[in-house]
Amino acid sequence: MVNKWTEISQLINQEFRREAAICDYEVGLLTTYRTIGRCSLFLKAENKRELEHALDICRQKDAEVAIMGNGSNLLISDSGFQGLIIKLGSEFEQVKIIEGHAYVGGAAKLPVVARSTSSKGLTGFEWAVGVPGTIGGAVKMNAGGHGSDMKAS
Repeated sequence: MVNKWTEISQLINQEFRREAAICDYEVGLLTTYRTIGRCSLFLKAENKRELEHALDICRQKDAEVAIMGNGSNLLISDSGFQGLIIKLGSEFEQVKIIEGHAYVGGAAKLPVVARSTSSKGLTGFEWAVGVPGTIGGAVKMNAGGHGSDMKAS
């Protein structure tokens, strides 16, 4: 009998035609704290299509999901995470400045966004140049530094 996570892994990998989803993964090593925590299933989603496919399968199977960017300020319990952890891949790191607006992927690193926006004349995000982490995590936890934060930006 195949367990839930093996089944979900097979469904994801079948669509991607590669071993993208990995069972019993030591995801804690991908965090800045380098804990030993594991997750039932791990996937690095390289693009929106892969992310949507994995989320659809998890909805159908009633499986817990967590999204991670760079793993900054993220702790994975030594007892593990009973679910799928999706690390956002390269498509989600994009930063585009169009007509005075910044369009930023959830995995874009804060210093990259700060430098990109500043170089195009956009102000208010300079404080993030020395802050580790990604936009997705920063929004989720209202990251801040150097006298400002996401809410103020």
